[in-house]
Amino acid sequence: MSRISPELPNYPLLRLYGKHRGGKRSRKADVDSWLRELIASSVEPEPSDAEVDDIIRRRTLRWTVQHSSPQFYMMEEIPYRVPRLRKSCASLDVWENDLSVLLAASAEGYFQGEVPVSEFKAVLKLHYSKFEDFIRLSKTERSVVRGLVDVDHYAKPIYPWQGKKALLDEEWAGCLGVADTKRFFALIGRLWKQNPELRRILNTDGVELRKPEHKSHRFRDFGISRHLMNLWSRKVRSFERPCAFRRWV
Repeated sequence: MSRISPELPNYPLLRLYGKHRGGKRSRKADVDSWLRELIASSVEPEPSDAEVDDIIRRRTLRWTVQHSSPQFYMMEEIPYRVPRLRKSCASLDVWENDLSVLLAASAEGYFQGEVPVSEFKAVLKLHYSKFEDFIRLSKTERSVVRGLVDVDHYAKPIYPWQGKKALLDEEWAGCLGVADTKRFFALIGRLWKQNPELRRILNTDGVELRKPEHKSHRFRDFGISRHLMNLWSRKVRSFERPCAFRRWV
């Protein structure tokens, strides 16, 4: 699951849905129910019923995310559930190993001198596992890629206020800040136009393919390529400060 959005507004939780008018009591009850359940299951240490009430009444969205584990689950659920935030959020469900397509394409471009290191590192940062398990690299190339992986950089959350535990507490997550998100989509747009052949993918199991019968495949043959371009053209390109995160669910 990937979600791409500008910075979350630092609303008090009570303002998430705005004011409730007459005739909407049942809707308010539904809102209260899911929000209470989300806070109770996410905030650490686990709050009592009275503490959940206090969080909803007095705490901000930022505070709640900071005190949740995993943080990105809270950041995923809030925009999805709240209509006033949903317009600033785009989500994408991907197949199990779809990101290997982006790893293969960016690695090939990087070693051909066509993809700058900043764009390649953005793809690596969003990925959640060992690149050696997904793409074909020579011994020398593996050494080069390992040299690009800065642990402190890859553990850096989207927003400074999230703290160091945002990613360290969630093994299967990756995220990009504004600059890296723009680099990421610049790369996707260029790969879509060039439509290179992808030879580095080790295994297409768990990868969405439009033409699975082919022996060799190009960038546009993969579902994730089409989905990302659609996401960009329909919504993300209008975001002033886009950010991205990915969770394995």
